[in-house]
Amino acid sequence: MRRGMKWVVVALLGSVLIGSVTAPPASAATPDTTPPQLSLVKFPAFRPGGQIGPSSSAFPLTDKIPIHIAWSGSDASGICGYDVKGLDGVGRVTPLVTGTMRTRYDSTTSDFGWSDFAVNSAFVVWRVVAHDCAGNTTRREVWVTPTVEQEDGQRVGNRDATITYTGTWGKSMCACWSRGAVQRTSQQGATASISYSLASYEAGAPVALVMEKAPDRGKFTLRIDGISRGTIDTSAPSATHRIIVWTGSIPGAGSHVIKLVNQATPGRPRIDFDAVLLF
Repeated sequence: MRRGMKWVVVALLGSVLIGSVTAPPASAATPDTTPPQLSLVKFPAFRPGGQIGPSSSAFPLTDKIPIHIAWSGSDASGICGYDVKGLDGVGRVTPLVTGTMRTRYDSTTSDFGWSDFAVNSAFVVWRVVAHDCAGNTTRREVWVTPTVEQEDGQRVGNRDATITYTGTWGKSMCACWSRGAVQRTSQQGATASISYSLASYEAGAPVALVMEKAPDRGKFTLRIDGISRGTIDTSAPSATHRIIVWTGSIPGAGSHVIKLVNQATPGRPRIDFDAVLLF
């Protein structure tokens, strides 16, 4: 009986050992294949106080237009970084920022022109790529080529605006200004009006005013669709050219008018209108 019991025990131990080797493994966790959420602004924003580049006299492209974009992202596994890339007119992709945890990118752009495509030098789109911590990605893109409309209505870009003046205005020339000229006035109540239209999908597009700033330059009242948006002062300790003195956005579709009304500030009554920036 004892010998028989010994073999039974051995047999049982053998079955346990064999079972421990051949038992199926525990089920693995389901891998995370869900891409992260990524929300990118519909339009870039112009940077107030920034200085746009001078325009070529031969072909009036404007470079170094200060803009920025912003975005937000989220994921259950966490966000492990964002990339920003530039796409030129023929679709080539250039890395600009890699692996950043910031959610804003500041840089400059140029206005749209066929020569941008010909020389393949200008980025027409910025792309943001979000990486979650499980290795999934999501990308979004935004068009970054604004229209620069000069004080005399000449422009490079897709946005068409009409500029009209009331009161006494004159033209001043200097290579320091956008495409070499500004419209100036020292008359109280003289106005410059920028009229343009937005389709429904363009609602919220940014707009900016480019002007000369100097110690002897004055103030103007800004009106949008007849409503005062306050006073803009174009004085500065020293002359600074092609400055974005105001930037904003127009929320609704339809026709809009941005109007500058000169206040003829005592001691410095002059204002110089250089250009308007539009998306």
